[in-house]
Amino acid sequence: METTPQEKSLGVHLIHSIYQKGVFSGVKHSLPKEEQHLRIVKYGTWKPSERSLHYSLSDALNFCQGELDRNGLNKEEKLFSALETAIQPNLFYEEELTKQFTKDYLKSMSAVRGEVSEGSLIVRRGQVVDADVFEKLSSLRKAFRGEDALHSSLPWLYLGYLLLVMTAVAILLVFLWMLRRDILLDSRKITLLFLLIVATSAIYTLLLASNKISMLLVPLCILPLVTRAFFDTRTALFVHVLSMLILGTIAPGGFDFVFMQIIAGMVSIFSIVNMRKRSQLFIAVTLIFGSYVVSYIGLSLLNEGTILELNPMHIAWLMGNCLLTLLSYPLIFFIEKTFRVTSDFTLMELTDFNSELLRDLSTKAPGTFQHSLQVANLAESAIYKIGGNSLLVRVGALYHDIGKMDMPMYFIENQSTQMNPHDELSFDESASIIISHVIKGIEKARKFNLPDVIIDFIRTHHGNMLVQYFYINYVKSFPDQIPNEDDFRYPDLVHSQKKLLC
Repeated sequence: METTPQEKSLGVHLIHSIYQKGVFSGVKHSLPKEEQHLRIVKYGTWKPSERSLHYSLSDALNFCQGELDRNGLNKEEKLFSALETAIQPNLFYEEELTKQFTKDYLKSMSAVRGEVSEGSLIVRRGQVVDADVFEKLSSLRKAFRGEDALHSSLPWLYLGYLLLVMTAVAILLVFLWMLRRDILLDSRKITLLFLLIVATSAIYTLLLASNKISMLLVPLCILPLVTRAFFDTRTALFVHVLSMLILGTIAPGGFDFVFMQIIAGMVSIFSIVNMRKRSQLFIAVTLIFGSYVVSYIGLSLLNEGTILELNPMHIAWLMGNCLLTLLSYPLIFFIEKTFRVTSDFTLMELTDFNSELLRDLSTKAPGTFQHSLQVANLAESAIYKIGGNSLLVRVGALYHDIGKMDMPMYFIENQSTQMNPHDELSFDESASIIISHVIKGIEKARKFNLPDVIIDFIRTHHGNMLVQYFYINYVKSFPDQIPNEDDFRYPDLVHSQKKLLC
């Protein structure tokens, strides 16, 4: 049976109405959900839409059946069969395009929740900050640092950071100029000091930007431990405090961060003021962990007002922080080899009497060894009273006379009999042998790779003094001759070393 003109007109109208809305492709379970928001892309442009505004294939056929029934036609009519054949989906799911739209949408999303109108009051001075106010303040901070705000205020932010960093660096330079000018004038030491500060700041900033780990895990106490290993306590403390103040401008928590890190840094420095054993590093790490935990609990109680808000995971992060702080030991070794500076750990190793050089000294020149030990004890006690580096002085005293090993019997402390080899030599020859122990000591120290700071003790422990005993005896024995003082004087190795370096 052929369709009438009226049926054809109805069929065209139905098809037009259905395609105006669009028909989804796919089976029922793969169709968009009712609550999903859609984007309909046509000819390269898109417009927003809703699921309810469009048909599935079954919805379209049900709509046709309803219209046929309303017009007195039934499902068995040829018109319905023609419509069923003609109606095909014209809305198709594009996976790649959907992923791109989702990615763009996520990028455009704000990191804040809710809305605060411009000019509205968030919190009054003295008002208790509850959870809602805290969320608003946090949102304000994030929005201020968001891309739009950051783009408009970027030059001023950079200028602010620059001023703060310049102020901190200027204070550090003034401190070094007034109290540790030797560091400021030593290119290796000043380079190492600023490299430690810059590296610590850069690593912390990169980890903060990555947002992949808890910042409680970052072992910032490596900075004071390493600084103290190469410099004095005051320098280590000053560098740590200034570095934490600089990082406090970007660190989450602000005051909480600065307080915790400065306290932990102070504890780490004070725990290794006098390095005598490697185990002190482990003791220092334990004390650092204790200071972290106490500071964290105190700040949490201050901020939250209840102990129930303490997060055990934060304690775990702090423990991991302290374990990572042990990396300071291999880092110190690496810095020593790279910058040719000496740490307290190396000085401790040099005090070992089983070291090859001290063992040779004790067997070849036992009197000189005992003399060096007594000098070390006296010098260490003296320097301890005035606040110097007692470990450095002790090591320097132990090694200052190693040049006497080559000709030990020409030095009175090693003579165990009444025979004195100087009795068979002229006064100037004897003086030359005595003086030579300084040069030989320097050569032997370099052969055994002693640090330069210890070689300086060997080079300077007699200055440019006269060998008085042989000089006076020469004058008494030859009153008519004018002695050449240079034959009886220790060479000025300090100034000659400076000329050589220049």
